[in-house]
Amino acid sequence: MKPLFRQFVLLILLLIFAAWSKAGNVFIQNNSATHEVLFGNAKMKFSLNYSGSCRLTGLEIKGQEVLSAEAGMYSFVRTATGSGSTLSLLAEPVIIVNENTLNINNIQYKLDELIITEEWKFTINDSTVEFDVDRTIPKQLTIEEAGFPSFTFNSISTWEGAFTDYGGLAWFYLFNSR
Repeated sequence: MKPLFRQFVLLILLLIFAAWSKAGNVFIQNNSATHEVLFGNAKMKFSLNYSGSCRLTGLEIKGQEVLSAEAGMYSFVRTATGSGSTLSLLAEPVIIVNENTLNINNIQYKLDELIITEEWKFTINDSTVEFDVDRTIPKQLTIEEAGFPSFTFNSISTWEGAFTDYGGLAWFYLFNSR
């Protein structure tokens, strides 16, 4: 089979697969060589790095990058005796990609003699991305500062927030200002 014909057949198969895909504009691409996952939908594009760390390094909303490239999004905890974060992991996390979910398991970092374990789950749909974090801390701690997770944005004026009745914070992207 000639190389040009083979490329044409592969292109046709790719187009057929894309047309039959249930996920629409949802994408998840894990590059294990660079330890980076790109995922999102038509409105939001995320990049996650898991090379010695586990953190979002990019978040693009409607074409605008909103995360600080230096810090991005990660988890951390600080006590009177030490600190730990997902910026320095004990081992490489396990990446599991399904049709519209990205699971990052076995995120382990050290705080003094303790090992904190987290699992992150991103569920990507055509218009939303849900982010769930499960965390295990092996014993009670007196925490002075925590970011479970901590986001560092390029500009705080990009967002407006509201406290929810269960103690969380809802963020609203300021679409009118862009």
